[in-house]
Amino acid sequence: MPELELTAPPETVPDTDAAALKKAEANRKKREKQKAKKAAVKEAVDISNEAPGGRWQLGKLPGNRAERRSSGADRGLGVFSLQPIAEGDVIAQAKPGLSVVFDQAADLVCSFCYDQIPLKDQSTEHALSLKTGGGSFGIVLDDLTPPGSEQAVATVTRVVNDSPNKGIVRVGDRLVSVQGTAVSGGHAAAVPMLKAGLEGSATEVAVVIARPAALHCQGCKKLSVCQKCAGEGRLQWHNAECAVFQALPDGAKQGDTSIVRMLLRNKVSTAPSGPGEWSAEKEPIGLLDSLQGNAVNLPVDQVDKLAKLTGNRFETAANLIYQVRTNACQISRGGAKVGCALSVLMGWHNHDCSPNAAAVVGPSGEVAVTALKDIKEGEEITISYVDVKDDIDKRKKTLLQHYGFECKCNRCQDEARTELKQRMKEANLYRAGQRR
Repeated sequence: MPELELTAPPETVPDTDAAALKKAEANRKKREKQKAKKAAVKEAVDISNEAPGGRWQLGKLPGNRAERRSSGADRGLGVFSLQPIAEGDVIAQAKPGLSVVFDQAADLVCSFCYDQIPLKDQSTEHALSLKTGGGSFGIVLDDLTPPGSEQAVATVTRVVNDSPNKGIVRVGDRLVSVQGTAVSGGHAAAVPMLKAGLEGSATEVAVVIARPAALHCQGCKKLSVCQKCAGEGRLQWHNAECAVFQALPDGAKQGDTSIVRMLLRNKVSTAPSGPGEWSAEKEPIGLLDSLQGNAVNLPVDQVDKLAKLTGNRFETAANLIYQVRTNACQISRGGAKVGCALSVLMGWHNHDCSPNAAAVVGPSGEVAVTALKDIKEGEEITISYVDVKDDIDKRKKTLLQHYGFECKCNRCQDEARTELKQRMKEANLYRAGQRR
């Protein structure tokens, strides 16, 4: 910022000018503060958008308030604060690298942001102008029957990449009227009505569409998408994993298919010829290699079958299954467990039975790490892998069985000493009673 040049020495500036300068300086500081805030937000987005090998890989967490580095020879890597953090502050947040919604919740929760789906079919009407480019609207219509209805409705099932209506209409939009005339008879009636609207030199057609609050995949029937995620093209992205799922043998689609669908999502997201990841805002799937995965009692031939079924390498499938057992975070909605996710943001934090932070999948679908108490600059940020209300024996047993380590945090050591003193006291009292 260039220095302000005065026309007179400061001591001779009139009071009115001094007040103006004071106000200008306050405004400048305000602008600088807003600029710094915007830069911090942009940096957080830039970091979370980077592919493996970028700052994520180097350990910088979204928001730049913490980083991953060595915790010491016996603790491996951990996450440390780069600045003082107040209790209640969000330290970092990002959409998890890989997730799945369980079959029983497929119609109840959005598969991408985990927002709850309305129990009844709901829709809102919107008046739009459909544009044409080269004589085409760039959309595909088909007949779909809305839930609770017996009549098929002309519905947008695809919006092509170069469509002039991309961002105007969405997959799942239902045609209500064209040029003020109600559409009756499905897409067979709607298409001629749309073409008739282009008579003469017209390049736009006025329509009214009904936009559902949520869409349920009619192909695999294992996925729902909220209106927001549908508008961001998530359902069209799902087409790639859905096509593979539908081609699986019938036996592979029986019972709960969540692990199969999770492996398929990994394959589709990482395949060179695939659509890529479904969002640039999420953790890169490639970073999941940094998560611990303890082997589970699962037959090798079963893992091999799952790998071949989903097109993953054996090592990849096995590691993801092991990571789910070791590092999966729970997705809960309405008090019920509806899915699970693998997140490096959660998995990178070390455990403590008296943690200074908590990591949860929030209402907007991101894994958010929030401070439970004030954290000093340079202090390690820890979360609990177990229920902190459990007693020491249950905590230790869970940590050893599921995570493969014996906890030696300060709380465990203090409680162990207290327990030992109590046992010694009871033993002394017993011996004293025996001598009487």
